[in-house]
Amino acid sequence: MNMQIRLPDSTNSIVENYSMVNDSTGKYWYHLKPRFPDSHPTLYKKIISGAERSIRIWDPHIHENKDCVIFTEVKNNIAIEILTLKSLNGTHANFMTSFVNEMQKVIPVEKSVSFCLGVIDKYTNKEWEFHDRFLIIDRNQVYLVGGSVEYNHTSKMGSGIYKVTDTTTSQFIIDLFAKYWNETIKLPETIQLLHP
Repeated sequence: MNMQIRLPDSTNSIVENYSMVNDSTGKYWYHLKPRFPDSHPTLYKKIISGAERSIRIWDPHIHENKDCVIFTEVKNNIAIEILTLKSLNGTHANFMTSFVNEMQKVIPVEKSVSFCLGVIDKYTNKEWEFHDRFLIIDRNQVYLVGGSVEYNHTSKMGSGIYKVTDTTTSQFIIDLFAKYWNETIKLPETIQLLHP
């Protein structure tokens, strides 16, 4: 069965600066790799760079050695909290320390960024495993993100970002983040300056 996708005709539906197409409502963007074969999607980085107070990333597959590059343009005095999922034994035993070290390399000390990494340990806390990915900006803008951070700054495959505009749903996702956050192992133990 040959299925064709009909994209909106309006030039407003093509977001060349982000290497994505959108639904022309400003709610959903998609990195259509065949349309942008040599371009990396940049909307995710643009969203977090626009944060005024806080960035919360909820992603089970964030990588310490690949994904910290998305933070190179964050504003001064931002608080960043990252919620992820790893087995903190074996190959990921040093994940948390490595992640903090990589963040310190990409975010200069003069930005006065506060940071905390929260990890659900798959080895000891299986009932709190999760799959979906969210981005929460300034504690009131919520995005459902199709692919992990890596797929939102490299052109590996198609991935979308949906802006949740319903306030009840947004608050529900923010509350879920808080419940998961309470189950994490944190480094540092509370949010504090990335460069003490």
